[in-house]
Amino acid sequence: MCYFCKTSWAPSRIVCTSRSATGDDRKIRPNGCVDGLGAESGSPPGRVHRGPTECRSGRSLEFQTMSRGRILFLFCSILLIGSLMLGGIGRPAWALEDDGEDSLYQYIGVFTEVLKLVRTVYVEELDLRPLMAGALDGSADALDPFSVFVPSSRVADFRRAREVGRARSGMMVLRERGVAFVAALDEGSPAHRAGIRREDVISELEGLSTRDMPMWQIHEILTRAEGTSIELEVVRQGEALPMQFELASFAPPQPTLRDVEEYAVLRIPSVERDTASQVAELLGGVGDRPLLLDLRGAADRTPELGFELAELFVGGALGTLRKREETLATFESDRAPVLAAGELSLLTDRGTMGAAEVLTSVLRAKQRARSVGTRTFGFAGRSKQIVLSSGDLLEVTDAFYAPIEGDKLSEALEPDLPIARRFFRVRPSDDVELEEDGEAEIPADAEDDAGDDAAARDNEVLLEALRLLREAPAEAA
Repeated sequence: MCYFCKTSWAPSRIVCTSRSATGDDRKIRPNGCVDGLGAESGSPPGRVHRGPTECRSGRSLEFQTMSRGRILFLFCSILLIGSLMLGGIGRPAWALEDDGEDSLYQYIGVFTEVLKLVRTVYVEELDLRPLMAGALDGSADALDPFSVFVPSSRVADFRRAREVGRARSGMMVLRERGVAFVAALDEGSPAHRAGIRREDVISELEGLSTRDMPMWQIHEILTRAEGTSIELEVVRQGEALPMQFELASFAPPQPTLRDVEEYAVLRIPSVERDTASQVAELLGGVGDRPLLLDLRGAADRTPELGFELAELFVGGALGTLRKREETLATFESDRAPVLAAGELSLLTDRGTMGAAEVLTSVLRAKQRARSVGTRTFGFAGRSKQIVLSSGDLLEVTDAFYAPIEGDKLSEALEPDLPIARRFFRVRPSDDVELEEDGEAEIPADAEDDAGDDAAARDNEVLLEALRLLREAPAEAA
C-alpha cells in the first residue's frame, strides 16, 4: 500500500484508493504508486515503473514485477490464510480458537497441510527450504523492527555483526512494514560524511533490493572489515540517490552543552555506557537556567541506560522491566540528583528510541518535565536470542521497560507540545493526514531540494521548540 495515496496492488494490476472520512476506500485512478519513501506493503521503494504515472499526491509512481520467490510465498500465504478461515481440514475456524497446547498443534497441522498442498498442486516442483526461510524471516519482521530470524549457517556472522553494531558505518538500519530505513545516524561517521541522512529509505544495498534481503544480511554487509566499500541506493522525498562510502572507525559524537537564547541546551546524540558520567559533568555548567535535553535521533539498543541518566535528575523508584504482566526487575536510585531543581524540558522526534525514551518517560512522570517535538519511535525493549534445535537463531523481544508509573514503552510517546509537521521530514511510519477533498497533506519540507542543509533545519526545529516552551505555561505539563 502506498504511503502517500494508500495504493493497494496485485501482481497483475494496481488500484489506487483514498481513505474517506468515513473509512471507506474510494477509487481515484486505475494506476497506483510506490513512492520513494516506501510502501506499507507491496512493491519496494525506488523501482522505476515502465511507463511512470502519478498518484493523487503528485508523486512519481513505480512498480516492480514480483520475483518468483515472492509469488510462491504469496501463494503459500493465501492458502494458509484460507485454510485457517475455513478450518483448513474440514473444521470451522472457531474450532481452532480454543486456548492451550491442543490449539497450537491444530494450527501446526493446518500449516503442514498447506505445505503438502503447495508441493502437490503448484505447477512446478518446489524446494521448500527457501520458502520456509522466507516465511520465518517474514514472521520475525512482522513482530517488531528488532526481531530477526537467522539461519544456522549465518549465526556466527550475525553475532559478529551484533558486536560491531554501527561502529564502522555510523548508522542503525531497521525495517518497518518491509521498508529498510536509517533509524539513527552518527555525526562524523562514514555514512554521515557520504551524505546519508536519518530517515532515508535504503532501497538497494550492494546492488540487491533490500525488499528481499533479510535483516541479518543487512547487518552483515554494514559490519564488514574496515576499508570495505559499501554501495547503496537511498530514496529521499521520492528521488533515488546512489551513495558510496568506506567502512571505518570514527569518534562517536559526545554530549554537548550550549547556550541558546535564555536556555541551556544539552544535546545527547546517543546513549553509551559512559554517557551518564559525561552528562553529569556538563550539568555543572547549567546553573539556574532552564534546561532543554535535546534527544533527537538518540537511538540505541540499551534502554536500561536511560535509568542511569534519569537518576542524575530524580531519585527513588525510577522504572521496571516487564514481561507481559510480570515485573522482572525494578530500577531505583539512592543517590542525590546532580540537578534536581529548575525548569526541565525534552526535545524528541521519531528518532528518539530506547534509553532516550526511558529517560523521557521517567522525567515526565517524576519531574513533570515537558516534552516538545514529535512522537518518539516507540520501542524500549529487551531482546533475547534463542538457538533452535536446527541450529537456527531467533532473536525476539521478550520484555519492555517502563516508568515506575505508566505503560510499558512499546508505543510512541506523544509530546506535550507538538511541533508543526512542516518542520520535519516524512519517514515510512509517519501518518499522512487526508484533507476533506481526499488529498494527502504533505509536509511543506517534503518538497525541499535533497541538498538542503540538515544542520540548518535542525536548528530551525530547536528554535521552534524554544518558542513553544516560552509561550506555553509550565503548568501545562
